[in-house]
Parts: sequence; structure tokens; C-alpha cells
Amino acid sequence: MPETYADVFESLARHGVIPREIAERLKGAAAFPNLVAHQYGVLDWARVHGLATSELGDLDAFCAILADRVREQA
Repeated sequence: MPETYADVFESLARHGVIPREIAERLKGAAAFPNLVAHQYGVLDWARVHGLATSELGDLDAFCAILADRVREQA
């Protein structure tokens, strides 16, 4: 059982559910909520914006992969 959000993406890649490249990028993005939660008001808003907008393509790709797998199972 994965212990962290990053571990979820690692496990999905290891089991061939998602490509390794996407897993690696999403593992990096998985730390984002902790970054926000633990900065206590001293966030670099340019970095927040950059992370939030740069990862959307990977999120779209991840959702598309999962949707295709669900269709294959139907």
C-alpha cells in the first residue's frame, strides 16, 4: 500500500498503469500540497503559479490514460 501521494504514482508506473515519465513528473507535483500547507504565509507566489500551471498537462494526460483504461475494461 503506498504511503504517500508520490508513492501512488510510483506504484502505478511499476504496474504499467501509467508511463514512467508521467509518474516521475506527478511524483514531483505530489509534494505541492505540503509546500503550501507548511509555508505558513511565506509562499513564493510566482513558484506556486508556475507549479500549478505547468503540471496541468501532466494531469490531463494522467486522466486521459485512466479514462482509456476504464473504457478498455468496459
